[in-house]
Amino acid sequence: MDNPKPASGARDNRRAARHPCNIPATIIVDRIRHEVRIKDVSALGCCLSGTPVLEKGDEIICELRTITVVATIAWSSPPLHGANFHREIDVAQILRDKNRSRFMNRRLAGAMAGIPE
Repeated sequence: MDNPKPASGARDNRRAARHPCNIPATIIVDRIRHEVRIKDVSALGCCLSGTPVLEKGDEIICELRTITVVATIAWSSPPLHGANFHREIDVAQILRDKNRSRFMNRRLAGAMAGIPE
């Protein structure tokens, strides 16, 4: 198994900034859909949690809110897996959607409780 994090004192050579998050997503592996969590995301990849067993080199489809992208598993250290996207994505769009969902959830909860906006 590959180590997903650099050893203490080692340099992290990622080419794009990671953004910690806890976003629900769907991956498709061998035509089967799996609900997962995105633990961090960058323009070039993400860290997945709650996935089926995946191995380095497996190809998957990631549905990240409004973005769908093909990815290859770069490392596997269950329960976490790193995925490299086949194309660069707009991380700001995913984080914007995340914040919009939070706002909509609060708004819906307030409406159900009879709290005016």
